Amino acid sequence: MVNRTNLTDRQIQVLKMRSMGMSQTEIAVEFGTTKSNISIIEGQGKANIERAKNTMEVVKMLQAPIWIEIEPNTDIYEIPGIIFTEANKMNIWIPKGGPSVLAFIVKNVRDRLRERRVLEKFEIGITDNGDILIN
Repeated sequence: MVNRTNLTDRQIQVLKMRSMGMSQTEIAVEFGTTKSNISIIEGQGKANIERAKNTMEVVKMLQAPIWIEIEPNTDIYEIPGIIFTEANKMNIWIPKGGPSVLAFIVKNVRDRLRERRVLEKFEIGITDNGDILIN
């Protein structure tokens, strides 16, 4: 298989072996290296995966046709309605109900809320397939 990722072949091998339950020590013995080296390779592989995930979020954000600014002092219970209204204007179906949308928002902006009120402005993007993004 051709490796077309940002991971090195060794990072892929180590991450695969770890996912199969092997310890870093066992992998180090198999590769003829130290546990410390395997720890570094695994850490770099996980960091590369996290960067790739973040890059995909940015790509989604760039492609979102709808962006909504949520202003300070907005009641969080109003936000799902705002999202559904804006999505409907663009004929975009959101595959979640209001309570799920609200839970997603609270989970992602908890630090910008006090009780039911928004403390700090944030943006919500809606993709063509109805995914909700928070910036």
